[in-house]
Amino acid sequence: MLKVVRHPPYQGGQGGSPRLSAPPLSRGAGGIPPPIGTPLIKGGRGDQRQNLSSI
Repeated sequence: MLKVVRHPPYQGGQGGSPRLSAPPLSRGAGGIPPPIGTPLIKGGRGDQRQNLSSI
């Protein structure tokens, strides 16, 4: 079961790094593309700014 749980996050990152894929998935940001996922890791607060800029 653990192996199955690890696979989705890694593949879903598309960024290549497991760390990059983890935060976006944990936040449930399905509509947010990988590029926006990178800034999210640098600061969770930036998530709101990224959403505003994307709109």
